[in-house]
Amino acid sequence: MSVITNVVPNLYKYLKAVGKPAIAATKPVKNIGNRLPLNYVKPSIENSQKVVDNIASAYREYSISPYVNVYLREGTPLSPKGNELLLNLKEGIKRSAGVKGVFVRGLNPKKNLPINSDTIAEYIFNNKGFTSTAPLDKAHYAGTFAGYKGALVRFEITKPMKAFEAPNGYEVIFDTNAFTPDKFKILPEGDNNFYRVLQL
Repeated sequence: MSVITNVVPNLYKYLKAVGKPAIAATKPVKNIGNRLPLNYVKPSIENSQKVVDNIASAYREYSISPYVNVYLREGTPLSPKGNELLLNLKEGIKRSAGVKGVFVRGLNPKKNLPINSDTIAEYIFNNKGFTSTAPLDKAHYAGTFAGYKGALVRFEITKPMKAFEAPNGYEVIFDTNAFTPDKFKILPEGDNNFYRVLQL
């Protein structure tokens, strides 16, 4: 309290000494609330370890049971969990630097839709799910998915495409609706059990 009693009388003495002109020239501080923003950089979620972990978790679940593809191809609404898996896989694909080369996919025929030269476009160009493939040196892995009366499809990618490369080296996943007739063409090779998809 002694400090305050000393300061206040001295302040009045100063104001009396300088006179009214000096007091009138003194401008009040205004707009105290309009401060400059702090130099704060919000942590980027795109670079966070959590996103990387979510992508890895989504792939593990997808590799066990790619049920999300069934729902997407049938137009069935996804559950919150399924939608989260979808978004995380897409994020993994988006982060890709791009892949080139030859990738093989094993196709299993749908009910009432055999695989032949008349229907192959339905499988390739109207695929609303992810396109799971194997690198050429792991083509035998793709063959296990062909099933009875199935087919093998060889995707020949000459220009980089976004795709998620699985850590195990056996699977490369392309995005939903990644292959369209304006960018690719399909060529039958030999019989109805093998097709080539060429990038235009």
